[in-house]
Amino acid sequence: MAISNNTRNKYEQYNTPYAETEEQKRQREAAQQLAYSQPNNAPNNYAQQMQEMYNRVANKGAFSYDKANDKAYQQWAELYRQLGGLSTAATQQAANNLTGGYGSTYAPQVAAQTDNVYQANVDAALPAFYQQAQEEWTAQKQNDLAAYQAAIEGYKNIENSNANHNNAWADIAGAAAGRSNQENANAINQYTDNRDFWLDQYWKEQNAANEAAETNSERYWNDNSLKENSRQFKAQLKEDTKQNKRDEYWSMNEVNVSIAADKADSYREKKDNKGMKAYLQAQVKKGNITQYQADAIYKQYKYTPPKSSGGSGGRRSSGSSSGKSSYSYTAKGNSNSSNDSGNKEKTQDDIGISNGMLQDIGMNRTNEGRTNAIERLLKKKTINEEQAKWLLNHFDLA
Repeated sequence: MAISNNTRNKYEQYNTPYAETEEQKRQREAAQQLAYSQPNNAPNNYAQQMQEMYNRVANKGAFSYDKANDKAYQQWAELYRQLGGLSTAATQQAANNLTGGYGSTYAPQVAAQTDNVYQANVDAALPAFYQQAQEEWTAQKQNDLAAYQAAIEGYKNIENSNANHNNAWADIAGAAAGRSNQENANAINQYTDNRDFWLDQYWKEQNAANEAAETNSERYWNDNSLKENSRQFKAQLKEDTKQNKRDEYWSMNEVNVSIAADKADSYREKKDNKGMKAYLQAQVKKGNITQYQADAIYKQYKYTPPKSSGGSGGRRSSGSSSGKSSYSYTAKGNSNSSNDSGNKEKTQDDIGISNGMLQDIGMNRTNEGRTNAIERLLKKKTINEEQAKWLLNHFDLA
């Protein structure tokens, strides 16, 4: 079981740090731009007007009246003085007319009296002008207070309008930022959930694949182990069968060699080396003995005419002329029972070499072939170094 392509693709998609989408980036930048672009407040000109009206009211002080500074009174008094002057002149003229056009002391007195009357009327009107001035001062003060109050109200209205505008802008900017932050948080949470899910799914499938692979591996090695055990068993059985056949062959071969040796001995008695050789070659062709065995038997049993010795006139037969000669393949044809130092050489039984092994090696016709056969046995560890040396010595290959 392998990891599915969909799970692998999702794992690669979510096994990376979260990155906002283009739409999320656009909303975030728009919210930031809105936060940094607060509109300016409307100018509040009432602040200066309110300060001016406050200064006017605060610095107005108490009411005071100076008729010299009362333009209305001065105009009215000037008018009366002019009227008084005309009336005084008319009165003096009239007094002069009474005297026939001549001046008299009476005329100035009458004129002065007329002037005093006008002056008295001017003075009598002064309280009215005072009251009028006081009323105008009071009315102006009220107007100034009203203007000051109006400036205060205007100032408050502008400030409230700016505050409302700022609050409305803050609500809009806050809503945009909140919406952007919330959507971004939702996207991150969704990404995290998806990442956790697909990473968990990936490792579930990976572990399942590992377990399946391990199971398959165990099954494979178990199967291979069974196959190997079976192979080894069959190979051992085959080898045992071959060895049994070899042992059987060489057991029969020993009988055949013994028979061939007896037959060769009979040919020797008949002094028929040619017949002996033909017989032995026929046995080789039949597979009863090996060529090496045939050569060894012939070498041991061939007839050799006796040689004369020192004029004695006597004759000495070659080989075992008296009785049957026994042929043994396990002994070297020219082996001695002792070496130069007098120590007894180890026998085939002492060294642990079977007749079958000797027969296998002896089937090689050349010394090189026999040497190679011994080296192969040593390499396969069928024999050890001591056995290899014994075999080389046995076949005169040392």
